[in-house]
Amino acid sequence: DRFVTFVLLTRKKVEAIKMSVYGDHQWPKTIYNEANDMILVSELAYIFGQLMNVSRNMKEKGEPFVGLDVDDDEKIARSGVEDSDLKRSFTPGEIIKLIEDNYEVISKEIKDSDLQDNITWLKEIQARVDVSKMERPLTLAEFDDQHQKEECVYGITRDSVEKRITLVMRGTSNQLAMASNWKHNFQCLSKDIQIPDSLKGKLDIDQFEFHTGFYDYLFMEAKGKGTTKYAEMLKDVKSILAIYPDHKLYVTGHSLGGALSTLAAFFFACETDIPKPVSCVSFAAPRVGKGNFLKAICCLEKTANIRMLRVNNDNDSVPTSFPGYQHVGFQVILYKKGWFGGVDDPDIAYAGNEDEDWFSRAVRGWNNGMISNINFNGYEHGGATYMERIELGKDSLQKHSLNDLYFDEKIVGYKIQKELI
Repeated sequence: DRFVTFVLLTRKKVEAIKMSVYGDHQWPKTIYNEANDMILVSELAYIFGQLMNVSRNMKEKGEPFVGLDVDDDEKIARSGVEDSDLKRSFTPGEIIKLIEDNYEVISKEIKDSDLQDNITWLKEIQARVDVSKMERPLTLAEFDDQHQKEECVYGITRDSVEKRITLVMRGTSNQLAMASNWKHNFQCLSKDIQIPDSLKGKLDIDQFEFHTGFYDYLFMEAKGKGTTKYAEMLKDVKSILAIYPDHKLYVTGHSLGGALSTLAAFFFACETDIPKPVSCVSFAAPRVGKGNFLKAICCLEKTANIRMLRVNNDNDSVPTSFPGYQHVGFQVILYKKGWFGGVDDPDIAYAGNEDEDWFSRAVRGWNNGMISNINFNGYEHGGATYMERIELGKDSLQKHSLNDLYFDEKIVGYKIQKELI
């Protein structure tokens, strides 16, 4: 009995310490929950971007798209809705209805199998939040619905069940901006950028080296706005957080979207008026910065200003791109079924432990290398493939939480000391 009491008291003490660092926010219980929720939300934003494109094409042909209006500036809004707060707000169920009401015209531009997958994913998201019995608990609250073929594209969801605002960055694979996206992917020379004012004095560096294409895509001038894309996103994020001050900020994306989410989350975490920590959950993200960027991320992690989780498929070569740059945060590598139906448990590693032993460092380097991820056996990069592997690794991923990993000093090599920016 004394032993059981000791264990319970120890657990309560640990939870109290975590709460003192990360607050009393209702954080996801496991890595599975964080990864699964974020990949589904990413798909929601991707799906809606496709619908917006179809609706604009229909307008050009002079044909209706049931449920959506396109004005002269090509802004999208719900048809027949007068409430300004609801006019540009969509639940997963409402997006399903848009697909169903316009199935014939959408299927001319999007494969039927993809549409059926989209409906399945949207139903899964809606079912998760419906149990709350809240009114419109999860919505696509804002979206960058102009200049999709030229600019970095994003959507913002509001989830009042999990109390989070999620900025979704769209990636390379979308057909709407393929040329523009690949152009920025290949601008891989480094670019020197001064560190944010909020980090000055906290680091022994004064600048970073970023992947030029990724950085410029995020900080390019937004067409017709007189400001950068990052500033536009920041304004939208702040306006929603002002309405929901008890919500935390997440940033997510796949492929190029994963790279952009890594950068955006970092700069959000350096903003003094964004609630901390900012959480970044990326999928198939290539490297974006060199050694000084890793130092800066570690500084933010140690002080509870950011949480970083990168999810990669084994044999996905995209995350191995751009050697010379470095990965950051926690990494989860997912595996597919083997020859006899078995599945290896996901590998979990941390990039910022300065005391990491040489063998662990070598294994992590090998796992992130281009040679070990050369793929001769199928396509391992798509979002659907990531969903599938998250499910395959579910049992193992449910044994870990991101917050617990950050509090394991053997893994991270430091003790978190809360010092919010």
